[in-house]
Amino acid sequence: MKTRQNLRVPLPLPVKIKVVGEDDDYRLTRIDDISWGGAFVVMDPPAPKGSRIVLQFAFSDTSVSLELWGTVVRSKQAARNFPVGKGVQFDTLDNDAQSLIQSLVDEEVRALLNNF
Repeated sequence: MKTRQNLRVPLPLPVKIKVVGEDDDYRLTRIDDISWGGAFVVMDPPAPKGSRIVLQFAFSDTSVSLELWGTVVRSKQAARNFPVGKGVQFDTLDNDAQSLIQSLVDEEVRALLNNF
């Protein structure tokens, strides 16, 4: 059984994506969860495994925006209560991107613990 290297937390968040070589423009969708290593991107149909993806995040409560590159490492078909989409593994993150993602993960973990 394969285990995750990074804590993944649910975080429905709007994101613009572009599949390199397939899409000329970005399209709006969302992520369902995120970690330092990647995110699950809701998209039907999912891009093929190995596809290069560009993700653009814009955070409405700040002036911060973030663009990340990654690779599709798994695709997921529709299942009960789970959307169709793809697992995207991020390329190496710089310190600013790591800090921003860690802040998002920490905030979500605190919210989950407070509701527990």
